[in-house]
Amino acid sequence: MKSISSLIVTVVGCLALMMTACGRPNEPAALQIPTVNLDTLRSTGSNTTLQYPGRVKASDEVNLSFKVSGRIERILVKEGDHVKRGQLVALLDPSDYEAQLRATEAQHAQITAESERVIGLYNDSATSANNYDKAVFGKQQIDAKLKNHQDQLAYTRLYASMDGFIQSKMMSTGEIVSAGMPVLSLLGSGSTEVEISLSAAAYSQRESFSGYTCSFDIYPDKVFQLVPVSISPKANANQLYTMRFALQDDGKEMSTPGMNTMVTINMEQNDFNSELTMPTSGVLHANGRTSVFVFDTASHTLHEYTVSLVRLLNDGRCVVMSDDLHEGDLVVVSGIHHVRDGQEVKPLEPASETNIGGLL
Repeated sequence: MKSISSLIVTVVGCLALMMTACGRPNEPAALQIPTVNLDTLRSTGSNTTLQYPGRVKASDEVNLSFKVSGRIERILVKEGDHVKRGQLVALLDPSDYEAQLRATEAQHAQITAESERVIGLYNDSATSANNYDKAVFGKQQIDAKLKNHQDQLAYTRLYASMDGFIQSKMMSTGEIVSAGMPVLSLLGSGSTEVEISLSAAAYSQRESFSGYTCSFDIYPDKVFQLVPVSISPKANANQLYTMRFALQDDGKEMSTPGMNTMVTINMEQNDFNSELTMPTSGVLHANGRTSVFVFDTASHTLHEYTVSLVRLLNDGRCVVMSDDLHEGDLVVVSGIHHVRDGQEVKPLEPASETNIGGLL
């Protein structure tokens, strides 16, 4: 009985302890201060560069087409062929135009003979001025018709409009083509051009452009000078502006249309001292607003500031502008979607050179 009583007392004691523990209010969990990775805002300096991918294009590129309709009888060139200005490149079946011209020639001979007789009678005062006028105008009309049909027959022969290379064949022998329908694409063999698409921010600063170069992967140690040719004043559907350059090669390395290149634009930035660079990962786009989080070293809190994103750089950084930011400010560059304005944070400690991986 004594052992049973002791067991009951033990059980009751355990229940009492459990009830006491359950009834105690939960202790608040320790506040977790998030760790953030920071980077320093840098000034762009008095000069900066822009880089844009570009593509080499022929300065002259035309589509060759017949001026009349018909069936293609022969195409005398193939893709990649070099042609000279005035070289015959394609033929239409001329049968219909030859028959048309023969009929017109016969009509021309008849009307010419009649008009000459009427004009002779008029000179002898043997016919009226009305008949004379009809004869003269009839002769002019048939002359024009004959010339037109002679031209149509000549237009069944297609010639190269300049020296260059056949880029592509758009039609094949035996196909029916309409007048003006492209048959061959011809690239001029003269100078080449480079074309890029500028962002709206860069376009707005085009007056500050001071120099242009480009480079190719196949010529890693060579830089080519560019001369600006034109810049489109109207943005395309992607809000980009087309800029074209004349490519200056030295005759040793040659670029060909279709090659990719990287264009570098030097800029004088004296009027844009408020421009700062930072990692692109630190720029937050939310609720129609672009902002960054600046770390206050005194209070260890964050302050969110609105910025203008000027352009992207090729090293993973970007250029921003804001009257609230200054060179040397620390900005959050990772986890920006998980912090808020006024939040207390602690900076990520730099990796130790002796404690690799933080295992010690």
